[in-house]
Amino acid sequence: MIKETGFAFRDWIFNGFVSLRSLSKVKNDKITVGFVSGTKTGLSGSSKILFEAMTDDSRFFTYLVYQESSIRKAWQNTTGNAYYRRAFTKIGLFLKTDIWITTHGDFGIPIDYKKYSQERMELWHGIPFKGFLEENRKKISDDFNKASTVVITSNFFKKIFSEKWSVKKKILKDLGQPRTDMLIKKPIPVEKIKQNLGISQEKVIFYAPTHDQDENKEKELFPWKSDETFNKIMSNIDDETALIIRPHPYWKELITPFVADKIKNDSRVYYMPSSVVNETEELIYISDVLITDWSSIYFDFLLMNKPTIFLDLPNPFKDNFLMKPEERIGYLCSDSNELLVSISESVNNIESYHKKYDVRLRRLKSKVYSNIDGRSTERCIEEIINLTE
Repeated sequence: MIKETGFAFRDWIFNGFVSLRSLSKVKNDKITVGFVSGTKTGLSGSSKILFEAMTDDSRFFTYLVYQESSIRKAWQNTTGNAYYRRAFTKIGLFLKTDIWITTHGDFGIPIDYKKYSQERMELWHGIPFKGFLEENRKKISDDFNKASTVVITSNFFKKIFSEKWSVKKKILKDLGQPRTDMLIKKPIPVEKIKQNLGISQEKVIFYAPTHDQDENKEKELFPWKSDETFNKIMSNIDDETALIIRPHPYWKELITPFVADKIKNDSRVYYMPSSVVNETEELIYISDVLITDWSSIYFDFLLMNKPTIFLDLPNPFKDNFLMKPEERIGYLCSDSNELLVSISESVNNIESYHKKYDVRLRRLKSKVYSNIDGRSTERCIEEIINLTE
């Protein structure tokens, strides 16, 4: 209670200083762009790609805003232009900002950006299977409607957001997500990224399950008796096949002693949560096979034209689907034995996968992505310039 009161008083003082400083606001020569982090581990995905592209562009001055003062060092090691959202010395910069780039709604923007006529681009942070809970949908819809632009990837999403969620059509822009550009253009040798990550094996299996929305449930790392399933996988892959384990950031890390021992001592196992490797796209880029249940990572991996194996597990979401269960196109496994067969075929006979699923996959890709040209970053930058002219 005392801590909350302290935060409220700090915010009141801070906003008072903002009001005073706004009286002497000076316009910058460059377009000033504030990137707001939605996580503790730094910018990732589309916001990271966009930040890097704009930082190298002389038309822009870019900086980052982080949420908690306790993570200052980690952020300032990423870039010199990283500031705590309640930094009194940066109020002038916050006021001079022309546009804010967000991925989790306008949470974390340090000032009342609408009051000071600032623009905002909402990238959101993934293409989800799940919709939003009924009680949260209006809140998120209202938040989207405060943005100048909400970036989407196809007309399908424009229709869903405008008709089902009442998001204004004019702000829904089919620009594509910058994070997918590298997956399409493939500008970096796979071996270089593997070397940077310390992965020596020839083949890579990428395991990326989602979390359960029911906070009272304790989800094991692997299904069907976690240790048994994990042991079967490791016993059936050779020394030249790596397994990357990428848990969801909200997962409670229920790692058994057996799994912990394998992570520590088996050179084929790479445990890579976001705290270890922040950028999911790097892991997608180097992987030969994806194993998941309901993770939105699937829609990014779709662009790689490589096999996906789905664990046939109960729907973990409390709300209706945005993308339907039947749009999980790939091998569907209901037990660990089926999983082993699918892994073997995916690693050793990719032609069989393409023969089975390519027609349906092409239809799904055209639904999820209007543009598969690797130019999403370019389109987002053009939109930012148009918004701030």
